[in-house]
Amino acid sequence: MGAMGLTLSRSGFLLTLAMSLGAVPTSGDARMQHALPGVELPARIESMIAGEAWQESWVGIVVMRPDGTVLYERMADVRMVPASNQKVLSAVFALDTFGPDYRPETKFWKEGDDIWVDAVGDPSLTSVQFAELRARFKPSPKSRVFVRSAFGDGYGPGWEYDDLPFRYAPRVTAFSADRAQFEVTHANGIVKAPAWAGVQVRHEPGLADATATFDREKRVVTVLGRLKADTPLVARFAQPDPTMSAALMLGGKLIRTDKVPDRAPDYIHKGDDMRTWVKNCLEPSDNLLAEMLLISAASKRTPLGTAPYAKAQAELTKFMTETVGVKKGAVRPDDGSGLSRHNLVSPRALAQVLRHAYSSPYRDVFVDGLPQSGEGTLRTRLKGMAVSAKTGSLDVVSALSGYVHGKDDESLIFSIMLNHHVVSTAQARELQDTIVGELLAWLDSERFYEREYVWCGSVEKDVSDPRTFAFADHRLR
Repeated sequence: MGAMGLTLSRSGFLLTLAMSLGAVPTSGDARMQHALPGVELPARIESMIAGEAWQESWVGIVVMRPDGTVLYERMADVRMVPASNQKVLSAVFALDTFGPDYRPETKFWKEGDDIWVDAVGDPSLTSVQFAELRARFKPSPKSRVFVRSAFGDGYGPGWEYDDLPFRYAPRVTAFSADRAQFEVTHANGIVKAPAWAGVQVRHEPGLADATATFDREKRVVTVLGRLKADTPLVARFAQPDPTMSAALMLGGKLIRTDKVPDRAPDYIHKGDDMRTWVKNCLEPSDNLLAEMLLISAASKRTPLGTAPYAKAQAELTKFMTETVGVKKGAVRPDDGSGLSRHNLVSPRALAQVLRHAYSSPYRDVFVDGLPQSGEGTLRTRLKGMAVSAKTGSLDVVSALSGYVHGKDDESLIFSIMLNHHVVSTAQARELQDTIVGELLAWLDSERFYEREYVWCGSVEKDVSDPRTFAFADHRLR
């Protein structure tokens, strides 16, 4: 404490010392725009959200160092809808549960004409692989496919009915192929879907370009309009019953069971490892993979039965409070992907989850799995910046959470959550990107000042006179 009752921060003291030696750059130096690290950052962020558009919106922000030091917070403990930032929780939960090298194993047996399957949940299986298995097992017209699933089928809780026909909202099952989607294609004027999809396709020609709709209840795809000769693909939709479709791919009628043959399997399919699974989920924001991360990790910890989500929610909440250390009540999960509007998480809790991942052995796997600037869901955003972050969007919801990486291998953790705003999605993203750019500039400016204006030299033996201090080098480098 000085004579005038002022306390100087470390950076403030160093800058004052640099100023006394005439070592501070001129105002024309771009780095001077981000002077006084640790002092100006909150004010600069506040100035960005001071506009009228944000005054009656929920703007939750937390910025912290990897050691947990909070540099800025605003509405940090208010629970908000995270949209696809919920995938961050699912991915960290799964990585903590399985580790990055885990690969799900689906086991197959041939017993007479029948095929038996033990499905733990592998979203990487494809119809091409099933065609190879069908050739291997050679089913007959009498064949049945008995499937034991690690958890019951169902849609994510809170999913809106109108979303369910679309490929981004498929039924979540332990046994499926092609990400539980099917394609509608055309050739020689004939529109069709795979037989295993279990749907009918109707085409009504017209002058306008073709559009397609899918009635999930009636299992009817209707295509209206003119087909594009050079584009065979018409549309993609969610399979109405992925487990049934997988059984048909193998060549038999689906029979659900709770047992499998008591002998070594005839074939074991190993799916993608967890690092690939996480990247394929986070980078393009794949909802099915996120649901499978949540459900699979929960089923590893406790039997889920026929109603998996209730227990999965409880297991994820327990992990967040007991392992990550978030405050009780700061997280209320509903699904694994963020498609549900009933997910709630505070910005501080999201930042704590990111910090937990950053301090874990799988840090590089998780950070690399996030969209990088200019890639995945960030393909048009933050180009040229060293940023790894997960996006999230629903109506009046926009979120961006992740890491900015400085030039000296130092990173900051951030979570920016916007709810109840009335601006466009583009404007919400512009605010997030501007804040992230400021964080990166601030981090580099902090390192700049420490590198350029911090001197650690030898001290002469006689230090009774302050004038005998000898700095190794007090020139600008």
